[in-house]
Amino acid sequence: MESLRPDSPHPYKIESFNEHYYAARKLTDNLAVVSLLLTQKATRDGGDRSGDFYLVDVWKKTGDNWQLIARYSTPVSRKL
Repeated sequence: MESLRPDSPHPYKIESFNEHYYAARKLTDNLAVVSLLLTQKATRDGGDRSGDFYLVDVWKKTGDNWQLIARYSTPVSRKL
């Protein structure tokens, strides 16, 4: 996530984001899965990447620290 900060040299630039609807499950003492809905306003290489995205993150604990080790992300369309 550090590479997505607005001041970092990265083609993906996030202007704003909001996270909703967290669900988490601890699989083992050192492995957990978190899913959430992310709404963002962003560009990548100048193209619009704004919208809603469903994310699934896999976290691993080493010592006292949790680290994100894998992420799945897909756009979600809103139908009214």
